Amino acid sequence: MTTNQQSNDEQAVKTLLRQWAEAHMRRDPAALELLYADDWVYTDFTRTVWTKEKYIASFTPDFNCEFWNSDDTEVRVYADVAVLTSRETMKGIDQGYDYSGQYRITLIFAKRLGRWQMVAGQGTRVAQQ
Repeated sequence: MTTNQQSNDEQAVKTLLRQWAEAHMRRDPAALELLYADDWVYTDFTRTVWTKEKYIASFTPDFNCEFWNSDDTEVRVYADVAVLTSRETMKGIDQGYDYSGQYRITLIFAKRLGRWQMVAGQGTRVAQQ
């Protein structure tokens, strides 16, 4: 892989991270349908394991994401797989639960049919000092 191609892939994956946040803030399940591979699986900070179908179905009117910012983001590309790590700062409520805070996430992307999709991930809440 050329350095230029690797840089393009890193930027593409970072763009998907931003689209992921924006889809949550807009409550846009159609955008998540495109971002997530059909076999996507994610383990959140409560140890809940989500599949694509289960997660998208959870977007109810009670879900509200007011703010989502990513920083300290790094992407490593290995051919058709990319690993993204980042610190996420969020403010929101989901079914009465205030999930506001900071999280460390790891997301795995796979390049399939020429486009990147999220295939797996894990998020850990950062303890407040």
